[in-house]
Amino acid sequence: PEVPFYIEEICETLIKRKKQGNDYTIIAVAEGAKAAKGSKFLSQEVVKGEKIDAFGHILLGGIATLLEKEIPKRTGIETRSVILGHLQRGGRPSAFDRFLATRFGLKAIELVKEGKFGHMTSLRGTEIVSVPLQEAVGETKRVPQKLYDEVVKPLWGE
Repeated sequence: PEVPFYIEEICETLIKRKKQGNDYTIIAVAEGAKAAKGSKFLSQEVVKGEKIDAFGHILLGGIATLLEKEIPKRTGIETRSVILGHLQRGGRPSAFDRFLATRFGLKAIELVKEGKFGHMTSLRGTEIVSVPLQEAVGETKRVPQKLYDEVVKPLWGE
């Protein structure tokens, strides 16, 4: 998601796949996806629409809807966006997930009783610990470039 995209390349790929007889293509779009500099894709609309949260971070999302409108204009190919819910993204919770959620909840209650606000619960090893929110949200976690190069680039024929 941190690798800027060119709408032009996406549209070229879609047209090429259509000519090869592929009747459909699925594109997974990360909330934080951004067009590359120089890409002629709704740059002003995207910038104007940015909203900021209480911590000063840009709220992500909406790019799939913009692509849903732009791709048919450029290619004539019918396009739909589907925003996946939590269940679709993560699957049904396992017994471990349920147990962990209970442990997180108990730790959160403990933090409230102690008057320790501005913290969140976290799993470190097998221990449930308290982490200051500023520490938790201080840095955006990014997809490692090596992983992107090994997994994503081959999908685009690079």
